[in-house]
Amino acid sequence: MGSFVMTASCTNSLENFYCDIFCDVVTESRFAQPTPNYSEKTYQPMWYKKPFVLAAPPHTLAVIKREGFKTFSDFWDESYDNMPGLGDRIRHITLELKRLSALSQEELVDMRIKMEPIVKHNQDLFNKEWEERCSQHPDRQLYRIIENIWNSF
Repeated sequence: MGSFVMTASCTNSLENFYCDIFCDVVTESRFAQPTPNYSEKTYQPMWYKKPFVLAAPPHTLAVIKREGFKTFSDFWDESYDNMPGLGDRIRHITLELKRLSALSQEELVDMRIKMEPIVKHNQDLFNKEWEERCSQHPDRQLYRIIENIWNSF
């Protein structure tokens, strides 16, 4: 699927998953609650430079944007983020995924190439945050434990 597929460099099962997908549909555990939140699940596509659709509580995409990350509203309708009703959000996300699945491989490749600046920005910001908050922390032992857990996926 063009230059963005990195299958040759994939080394573990989670990395293989991200090498083989167009975008990640991130389903947050507390999807039905009324207040925005996200977890490590949302960081995974950022780490692997993949676009994502976020099935999360309302206004979670807005929180992510305020923190400096970019989303994909230029490529699909993210108005589901403003829908308070769980059923409405699920229906809207499903319709967007159906629309994307109807696109040709060429259209998806072209779209993915256009997304490259966004996924690169998100990965760079994620790495910067990781360095500032975790890897430079005085408790390097905890950092190594977390790094080993992360790399085991």
